[in-house]
Amino acid sequence: MSSFLKTVVVLACGASFCVVAAAGWWPWTKSRYRTPEEAEEYQYQMYVKRVAWMKEYERAEAARVAAAAAAAAATPEAPPPPQIDPAKLVVPQLRPLLEDTARRPHALEPRLKLARKYLKLRHFDLALATLDEGLAQQPDWSLGRLTRAQTLWQKGELDAARREYSLVVVSEPDWITPRFYRAHLLEAMQRTTEAIEDWETLAQMAQERGLVDLSLLADRRMSALRGQ
Repeated sequence: MSSFLKTVVVLACGASFCVVAAAGWWPWTKSRYRTPEEAEEYQYQMYVKRVAWMKEYERAEAARVAAAAAAAAATPEAPPPPQIDPAKLVVPQLRPLLEDTARRPHALEPRLKLARKYLKLRHFDLALATLDEGLAQQPDWSLGRLTRAQTLWQKGELDAARREYSLVVVSEPDWITPRFYRAHLLEAMQRTTEAIEDWETLAQMAQERGLVDLSLLADRRMSALRGQ
């Protein structure tokens, strides 16, 4: 029982004592101040007041409990969406990616997703700008630099793409993917000797890792390039 309810009970008992004492029917009470009819009416009126008071208390207590429950269950108001550059919103589907990038300015994953989407839409400059923002924060971001190389290749800047692939190959010598792409790019640039070197390395890596399909592909590419 709460302290407030205990107080209510004590006051109610005290009021009852005063009523019956004033009514004059306690066994040890000798004097009478009211007639029986007056005493009965007085007790009735006091009873009515106590009932009304208790109902008011119950309503207030119920309102307090309901307000506390509502406050506990209320969900916090969602923050407003971040502001984005309209020039970057080339299609409406990019809005969630742009907002995610704005909310997490130091995270690389949202930038990578956004850059790949730009690349798919052939907005090469926007893709490069997005990747450059991430590389400015983390220069050894291998996935970002690999995507940058792919973007430059599709944009037609083959020599710049080759330099990007080479940076990733040097920083991640055991990673097959950048060397694989660079071998194809070197073929497209007709840098046959360098392409054969990459395919030879890839064949060796494939054999060590049991990658049969890659090993066969590397052998075919070397044979084709040497037969030119």
